[in-house]
Amino acid sequence: MTEAKNSYKPAWKDRIGLNDRWRKDLDLCSETYGTSEYIDRVECLRNDLINIKDGPQLVDTVNEFVDGKLTDWKAGGLTFWKSESPELADDPDLVLKIKKEINLEASKRLHHFILQLLENEGFGMYKSDMKEDDIGLND
Repeated sequence: MTEAKNSYKPAWKDRIGLNDRWRKDLDLCSETYGTSEYIDRVECLRNDLINIKDGPQLVDTVNEFVDGKLTDWKAGGLTFWKSESPELADDPDLVLKIKKEINLEASKRLHHFILQLLENEGFGMYKSDMKEDDIGLND
């Protein structure tokens, strides 16, 4: 028994209920979409990601996306707005509003990136419509 126990290695996709945790986070992101809580919910989802031992390095991949593409996109969006509206760029309230809009759009992009990453790495969040009777578990 000990030999079998030592040779058994659970699939990294099934460890510690990660699918369930991320599914709940994704549901909360969807439920808060368009509200002031949405950005925080996306950050909670990001915070619940981990680098999987002997598996995908989810945190590293997301951090690379955020530190590279997303940060550049956000900076470029603000720069573009200021160049298109130089007369409005001196209004601190308007600049703050534009930054909030950019941050909201960045959260949408991050949410989508994480969702796609989880799918690509085999963490599909599917619910089966099959019943136990359909697959012969109650025979």
